[in-house]
Amino acid sequence: MLFRRTIRWVDSPLCYECGVSLFRSLTNRTLYTGWWGFISFFANPIFVAGNLHARWRLREVRGEIRRDPNVVTPLPRPMALGRPLHRRSGPYFAAALVSAVLVLGATQNGSGSPGGSPQQLVGQCVTSPDGSTVSGFVSCSQPHFAMVVAAVSSAAGCPANSNETLTSQDGTSVLCINTYQ
Repeated sequence: MLFRRTIRWVDSPLCYECGVSLFRSLTNRTLYTGWWGFISFFANPIFVAGNLHARWRLREVRGEIRRDPNVVTPLPRPMALGRPLHRRSGPYFAAALVSAVLVLGATQNGSGSPGGSPQQLVGQCVTSPDGSTVSGFVSCSQPHFAMVVAAVSSAAGCPANSNETLTSQDGTSVLCINTYQ
């Protein structure tokens, strides 16, 4: 299911009660199972919005559509409405999942190398798990062991207040850092 999706829909005239019942059960299922794929994670909110639109349109038929006694149907009476969507677990699961993804994304953006040019790293603080290897860049209000004081083209250009250097991965720039020893 990571690379493909399954889409189910109901396209038939429904009475109000059957429509609301299907909306509640199918939307709850979508909120549980609609996230598990690369495309599906981003497409799922669109499908949920489509379900909400269909539910909104049901208000137009409330009380208007009645069962024709001459038509044979699989159900002897309209479907039970069931619990409202906010009293089912699907919306809460979806909210927890989206929150976890947002928190994970925010956490990942807070560590590692900030984007941009080497000059934009000046003033950033450096973390180190063992005090000798750089593990990422953090806000200086967080625990850190060094600060970037300059970004130059070679180690010879580092100012006197730096006592360590970091070379960029592509080798085009050197970060001069001041460790707190």
